[in-house]
Amino acid sequence: MRISALFLAVFFLLQNIFLSSVFAQTGIITGRVTDSKTHEPLAGVNLIINELENVGAASDADGKFVIKVPAGSYSLKASLLGYIPAVKTDVVVRTEGEAIAIIKLSETTIGINEVTVKADYFDKSVMENDLSTVILGAEEVRRSPGSSLDVQRILQGMAGVSFSSDRTNELIVRGGSPDENLVILDNMEIHSINHFPNQHNSGGAVNMINVDLLQDIQFSTGGFISKYGDKLSSVMNITSREGTRNNAFDGNFNLSMAGVGTILEGRINNGRGSW
Repeated sequence: MRISALFLAVFFLLQNIFLSSVFAQTGIITGRVTDSKTHEPLAGVNLIINELENVGAASDADGKFVIKVPAGSYSLKASLLGYIPAVKTDVVVRTEGEAIAIIKLSETTIGINEVTVKADYFDKSVMENDLSTVILGAEEVRRSPGSSLDVQRILQGMAGVSFSSDRTNELIVRGGSPDENLVILDNMEIHSINHFPNQHNSGGAVNMINVDLLQDIQFSTGGFISKYGDKLSSVMNITSREGTRNNAFDGNFNLSMAGVGTILEGRINNGRGSW
């Protein structure tokens, strides 16, 4: 009798220890939320575990998220204003394991009441004319076929622009002379942005601007305002990007037809600035 009672007590004790250890085991769900068309990361997306109460997270600036849950199979719901909610099913989390969920959201239209827009005293359309202006991002320059990562060679294919030969990236805009083009880099007028520039014009053999330093390029073939001086043909306004504010130190090495380059960047004062 005593041996049987002792055996049962030990059995129930071990069973309780085993069950408590099983239910205490957890894992994590990680992933990234992006736009289905642009593939850009979406910040502030609400992510909820349908099977658990008050368990979820929100995506950060890079669209990434981390949710700690007990081991099991779950469905993950993602929602954001202006996008169609999406549910990721069969998210299996193993003990001390990581389940990766990649979610893509599609945009939707939101009906609102009418909005009255009033112009300021100084209208932006008067200050900056968007007529005959194209805006190119760094990625557009990078993936453009035949550009060799040269910001001027990609502009040679624009309407109203031609060139004299393949050996130079000079721009002949609307039949004007190559010396009638204005190049502005971060609000500074630059005579030439090329290695071995041609004499008396803005062309050259190859461009020296590293594509990884670009934010965008605004190229106007006409209609630009008087603040750009006496240039008659075109204005190319180049804006460089700021450094990373998320990492203390980051670097990039690149090799292309335009040359060899190394970029170093990082944050300043906990992300309040960058270099």
